[in-house]
Amino acid sequence: MKKPSGKYKRIRDRDTDAPTEQTEAKAEASGWESVIVHVGKYKGKKLGEVDEVGAGSLISNWLPKAKAGGKTEDAALVAALTELADILNGEDY
Repeated sequence: MKKPSGKYKRIRDRDTDAPTEQTEAKAEASGWESVIVHVGKYKGKKLGEVDEVGAGSLISNWLPKAKAGGKTEDAALVAALTELADILNGEDY
């Protein structure tokens, strides 16, 4: 039997418990990035796909009204935008 010459492992020889790049990417995208925007100019896009200016606009214009309104359909986007605002260190837009 020949010895392997590189780092490649056949699929059947790989550890099934080790996280793959795809699994890690899905885990990263499961937070605020994966929430679908359901209002305004970016309707239908994932929040992670919205540029920084657009996200800032949502944070400064839409988020205060949504928090005051308290609608259940806004809850996921409110939580995601609040998390994003914290990540951006509360920068004013």
